[in-house]
Amino acid sequence: MKLRILTLFFISVFATFFAAISFAENTEQSPSPKPAQSLNQVSRLFENKNGLTNFHEELDGIPEVDKLGMKLPSGLNAKDLIRLLAPNQNPNLAIVVGAKAFPYRSNSYVVITCFARTQNEYEGRISSFDRNSCEKENRDRDDVVYVGLIEYDPVESKPKLIAKSLEIRVGWLFIITEQFRSDSLEKKFLLPKGRYKEFDLAPYRVSDTQTAFGIRIGTNDGYAGGFGYFEVLTLFMIDNNQIVNILSEPIYFYQNIAGSWNKDGTRQHSLYEGENVIVVLPKKTDGYYDLQIKALDNDWQKTFSWDASLKRYLPSDRTAILNRVLAETLNLRVD
Repeated sequence: MKLRILTLFFISVFATFFAAISFAENTEQSPSPKPAQSLNQVSRLFENKNGLTNFHEELDGIPEVDKLGMKLPSGLNAKDLIRLLAPNQNPNLAIVVGAKAFPYRSNSYVVITCFARTQNEYEGRISSFDRNSCEKENRDRDDVVYVGLIEYDPVESKPKLIAKSLEIRVGWLFIITEQFRSDSLEKKFLLPKGRYKEFDLAPYRVSDTQTAFGIRIGTNDGYAGGFGYFEVLTLFMIDNNQIVNILSEPIYFYQNIAGSWNKDGTRQHSLYEGENVIVVLPKKTDGYYDLQIKALDNDWQKTFSWDASLKRYLPSDRTAILNRVLAETLNLRVD
């Protein structure tokens, strides 16, 4: 038994130091179901506007709203943005070129570009209802995605690149309410799979000199008689002229579950919905403010602290989490 505990301790320290394994939990408290007598009544039960929008997109095939800024701000054009962010990509395969004003830096804009890999993929994408989003490794699609920050002063003739990402790679598997980070040290961005849907420009002031920006990434899941939607908020900041991911955690979900049949042929449904928010705490770790993720409908919360060696946020109680995950992985008991 002592040997097992020492083994777990050694592996946990090793994993923490090298970030070979890290684990993030969402709330374990299941939300209460909100019943509806038929599918037509489900839309009345939503509390989150984005969830309701996605529900209608999936159910009714309503085209997505442009939340990535594809209607470019005055003075910016797609050709210049592609040249700055992705000079090696074919502009004719660009699916999304979007920009939103970044309010925490003068004359600055967050930018996203994504490209199909072939002409056939491109033609299929631009004719579909989800053409206003980028997607990474979800089912049959794997767009080439770049994110960046540019500076544009109307007095100047051309925008200037401040920071850009390499091609974004994903390294998480997002299953219902649990997310496991990749164990590959080569995957720098550590993002979940899914659809890049929306810039989130809330004031995520992670340090006295840095305000991060977010992108919301969603994925859908189909069931017999129902479907679910799960959304992750991923935060980026500038590090040595590069855009790097510093946090990716569950932020919202809903599940529309079909139930008993009614006599008139309609079917009862239950809506499960949960939402988290990020709070910037006054406490600092290595110069960066701790972040707390809190559930809106129960008392679940988790604190994340800055890891200076990895330059990203990790759960503050990650040592205990690693012990448990490793114990389960290695089929060891800790009594």
